Amino acid sequence: MRKRWRRWKTRKGCNATVIKLSYDKRMKLLEEKWLEDLQKLDIVFQPIVSIQDGRLYGVEALLRGVQEIGYASIADFFNRAYCDNVLYTLDLALREKVIQKFTTLKDYNRIKLFINLDNRLFEMPNFSAGNTQKLLKRYHLNKEMVCFELSEQHAISNITMFEEVLKHYKSESYSIAVDDFGVGVSGYQMLYRSTPEFIKIDRFFIDTIFADTKKKILVQSIVQLATQLGIVVIAEGIEDAKELEVCHTLGCHLVQGYYIQKPQYDTGAILEYYDHIPTIKKGSFIKNRLQRPSPFLPCIASNILVE
Repeated sequence: MRKRWRRWKTRKGCNATVIKLSYDKRMKLLEEKWLEDLQKLDIVFQPIVSIQDGRLYGVEALLRGVQEIGYASIADFFNRAYCDNVLYTLDLALREKVIQKFTTLKDYNRIKLFINLDNRLFEMPNFSAGNTQKLLKRYHLNKEMVCFELSEQHAISNITMFEEVLKHYKSESYSIAVDDFGVGVSGYQMLYRSTPEFIKIDRFFIDTIFADTKKKILVQSIVQLATQLGIVVIAEGIEDAKELEVCHTLGCHLVQGYYIQKPQYDTGAILEYYDHIPTIKKGSFIKNRLQRPSPFLPCIASNILVE
């Protein structure tokens, strides 16, 4: 049998030595190396809570420890995995690591797990559908508990495949969130194509929003648009009470950030309620208009600022 050899090709923008090796052998060695690195990393969870009553709604899974094993940043970690063509293999192992730790949360079956989804996964040669479902079955979790966060950080090279995969995820009852909304050049295109259940307003718009009229107007318009589309709005990066109060006034539904709680290594530190959240004075906004409850989050009031 003729042995199969390939000259290793790197992706555009990826620097690597071209070595004549058995393709399968090289891929196996690369996957083993990356999975070993992953075992050295840890997962933290940051709570996402209701702005109305401080109730825990979900947690976002975040990766920690990449600098300690030689990577400049989390982005650098995933960029290198992408260049080595092992991004999907790494991501599946990471998902299992996340899910395994998620099940140690108190009442985990009552909250939603937010997982970041790198859209470059769809370019990987070994990408296939159904693997997340297998992981969830292994840990006795429902698909409705998982929300995939999409970001504009990387361009979508294959729109058709992207839409097909999203269609599959939604048909399988997974939720979709558009992350960092408002800072990219194609945010509304992403919103249109993904038809998400959640929008996460980028920290740029939340930072010192209490002192910036333009940011208030922009966030208000995003909230109004989302409400019309039946989408839940998450304000991320809340760092003080004044930012929280403005987000409450403008009608954001859920909040996330250091003021609520920093990302936690210890799942026991995640609370069911955050008592400092619903202490906003209801007289601080001009008009509170109770609109149709969101189909994704019960009993959400949209507080619309009237100038």
